[in-house]
Amino acid sequence: IYTGVRQLAPGGLLHVDFSGTLRVSESTWWSTGSAIEEALGDRTTKDIDTAADDLRPLIADAVALRLESDVPLGAFLSGGIDSSLVAAFAQQASTGQQLRTFTVSMPDLGFDESEHATAVARHLGSDHQVVVLTLTEALAEITRLPAIWDEPFADPSMLPTALLCRSARTDLTVCLGGDGGDELFAGYNRHALGAALHRRMAVLPDAIRRGLGRAALVPSPALVDRMGQFLPKGRRLPNLGDKVQKAGAMLGNQETAWDVLAGIWPADSLGAAAHRPDVPSIEGLDPVEQMMLIDTVSVLPDQMLVKVDRASMAAALEVRVPLLDHRLLEWAWRQPTSVKTAGGIGKLVLRQVASQVLPADIIDRPKMGFDPPLGGWLRNELHDWAGDILAAPRAVTEGWVDGDDIRRTWREHLAGRRNWDYRLWGILMLETWLAEHHS
Repeated sequence: IYTGVRQLAPGGLLHVDFSGTLRVSESTWWSTGSAIEEALGDRTTKDIDTAADDLRPLIADAVALRLESDVPLGAFLSGGIDSSLVAAFAQQASTGQQLRTFTVSMPDLGFDESEHATAVARHLGSDHQVVVLTLTEALAEITRLPAIWDEPFADPSMLPTALLCRSARTDLTVCLGGDGGDELFAGYNRHALGAALHRRMAVLPDAIRRGLGRAALVPSPALVDRMGQFLPKGRRLPNLGDKVQKAGAMLGNQETAWDVLAGIWPADSLGAAAHRPDVPSIEGLDPVEQMMLIDTVSVLPDQMLVKVDRASMAAALEVRVPLLDHRLLEWAWRQPTSVKTAGGIGKLVLRQVASQVLPADIIDRPKMGFDPPLGGWLRNELHDWAGDILAAPRAVTEGWVDGDDIRRTWREHLAGRRNWDYRLWGILMLETWLAEHHS
């Protein structure tokens, strides 16, 4: 964000030579893109059962390696597949000792996965702690977020992550996390949606596909959400109306699938050029693999790991991520997409491994994520705070975002016509960062 300052690339080394004239150079000791290309050159054709049998010992060893510690160690446990799988193998490797596990819960705010996490902990036999947080604590933490992230940062799960890290640090010094499972094994809803759309629509002529896309955009998101309540409980998706809108937009142009499914603000709303991920060009990828490539080389190091790193370091807590062992990345990219996602379900092979160590109801749960219910907060508990900031945002006066678009987005969100929580949170975090660092 600062002129004249740049980041060292992932896997990069900075060489500084102080002998005589100061010389600075860079090199790369490990490249995600190169590792993926090498893996793609060694594709396998194993069925999912055989693949799961190969994967299980890799995960077990990756977790066991991260258990080496001279200080108290535990694991985050959300009740989802990734963190539960890491905790399961950590407990298995902790022979004779109870693993410490932590979950954050904000029941008054509609964010509570403690029941599922507690069920997993009971199944594993871990020493589990649920940290219950109130609205007052959550709101107080929001004002501290800009000090934790030195650059503008807007992943909504930054709030519960910061609270969870601070709570865990009261008892532990090191924690294991479940990051990486979505990126390596097609776990995001956009991966499953992209796979399903690509498979069903690839055979249709462009004109018919675009027509279907326009038709999907006709019903309002609110109407689709109401209709979604009639779906079987296990097939209901949060914010279904917004997902249908994204699917309709994607059908018009499959080449921009990631932009449609993962983008926040459209490019024509921005005063400056929209950020384009620096993604290696790899031939022969299907649309889902292309999205996974962007997620792995850009979203993961620039968003997900930044979130966990800053939140944990602010609490003096070390977080280790076993699922990002380089062997797992290389193994995952040797597998075809069909081993990872099919029938609208992601992380198939990971689920197969999990079925051997976790209860079935945890494996069958729809993906929940770690995001707090920002949409409702912005209409209720955070309404006044957000409204005051959005009344005169510096992002508009400095020409970064179109002011009319911000005002229209805020009105549509308050009226319930669209759920613009991510868009609005991005502006709010930018504004609070500017107030903290450039007042």
